[in-house]
Amino acid sequence: MSNPGKWTTSVNELMHVFRDSLRSLVPCMERAKIAWREPDAYDDWDDIAQALYENIVVRSIEYSLGPKGRESMVLPEYGMLYPLYDDMSFIELVLGEPRDDQYNVFLDFATADRPFDTARYVVVLAQHLNRTEEPRGAAVESANFAFVKQDEHGHRKRISSISVEL
Repeated sequence: MSNPGKWTTSVNELMHVFRDSLRSLVPCMERAKIAWREPDAYDDWDDIAQALYENIVVRSIEYSLGPKGRESMVLPEYGMLYPLYDDMSFIELVLGEPRDDQYNVFLDFATADRPFDTARYVVVLAQHLNRTEEPRGAAVESANFAFVKQDEHGHRKRISSISVEL
């Protein structure tokens, strides 16, 4: 049996693969009469989007961390808004230079003009990781994504590239 090796990629690329997968499903969802666009999208679409997010993004990151890193990793669910992010790792939407005093926690992809052309996020303060306001949106083309890993001591580290065990 051969070892398939590792896939070295960026968190940004993972998020774009996930976004592309959502976009590719739009014609099928329309044929199946499953609403995908807010505010009409509900449980069916949410379940599909969460499954893709879990399998493309979350598991890839988990497999890059190894067994010990996987055990302690908790990520927000796709599209779920939390009052606090202090006990979890998360995907960050990086707009310009990353800041040390706050994070832009990725929430989901939304539609402004074209399907899933906007990344929604919430700003959280680095000290307490509490949400400071309602979600914002940014054009996907103007953003990058990073994984913010919380270690067992509560310290956070931005990770932009990963190697996934295949």
